[in-house]
Amino acid sequence: MNRTKHYRNLLFLTLMLTLGIALAFTTQASHAAGNEPTTPLAPAGIITIGDYVWYDQNVNGLQDDGVNAGIDGVDVYLYRDNGNGIFEPGVDQLFEITTTGDNPDTVDTEQGWYEFGDIIRGNYWVHIPPQAILDGYELTSVVTHYPNPAFVVMPLNPSSKDDVDFGFALISIKVEKTVYLGNDNGASCPGQELVTGVQGDDVVYCFEVANSGQDADLGFIELDDLDLGIDETDMTLVQGSVPLGAGESVMYAYQTTLNGALLNTVTATAFAVDAQTGFPIPGVDKPADDDTAEVKQVGSSAIEIQKTVYLGQQRRFLYRSRKSDRRSRGRHHLLLRGHQYR
Repeated sequence: MNRTKHYRNLLFLTLMLTLGIALAFTTQASHAAGNEPTTPLAPAGIITIGDYVWYDQNVNGLQDDGVNAGIDGVDVYLYRDNGNGIFEPGVDQLFEITTTGDNPDTVDTEQGWYEFGDIIRGNYWVHIPPQAILDGYELTSVVTHYPNPAFVVMPLNPSSKDDVDFGFALISIKVEKTVYLGNDNGASCPGQELVTGVQGDDVVYCFEVANSGQDADLGFIELDDLDLGIDETDMTLVQGSVPLGAGESVMYAYQTTLNGALLNTVTATAFAVDAQTGFPIPGVDKPADDDTAEVKQVGSSAIEIQKTVYLGQQRRFLYRSRKSDRRSRGRHHLLLRGHQYR
């Protein structure tokens, strides 16, 4: 009885081993023939991504700015991620481009609507490039919705993502950089775009920063001039105060000496701040701007004098003076009667 049971178990194990080997051989042969298994994809035409771009006038990241807050004419790009989870427009496949406008599926006019259809399962990037955004507008909905670009994961089961929304407000900064010859530490600001001097001349750079937006105050201003190797902590505040309301400006100055020709650029950034507390508003991109000024050097301020003398009835002293690479000659005549000079 026990021997019979033992033979049955041995026969069962032999059969299972034979089936396993046959299955493995079949799978290997199928792969060798190029018949790789594929992952089922969700049906096309069911999954959509969208759907709203609006003017966030009160800069709170919420869609509470009225029914006419949508922004038409904004180009929205959809990229299929290549699998590394990093937005790379030159590497990720551009899937589709659409433009915001009226939603045809609603009775009323719905501005700022967009939608991508016929989406297959996968990971995507929804991106509004800088050239598609109105000048001076910054994203305000990073905390409440998505950053730009937005990373969207579409599941296996058919579904739609209609909450990929982007809010923008008119938050902008303007910087104007000028320069002049002087040593008054900014009292004569603003200066000019270009000045000419000699090495060692005193020069003053002026940095005027203005709130050129209308929807938020600007605070925590940062100025970086890599060519001069300075930032706002090296400058003197000569006019105005921070934070800046809409249309307000402030002036900074930096005094140095001319040491060679230089075309230099300053970059200005700031935070959109709450008008009551002065603290940065969460989820709002920092506006930025840059400007240049130039100094040209035409020579050296050093003066050289060369004096020579020779023996004769009439002594002549010849001198030459040079300042700023300009030379002049003069002759001093001295009648020497019976005297010798060395």
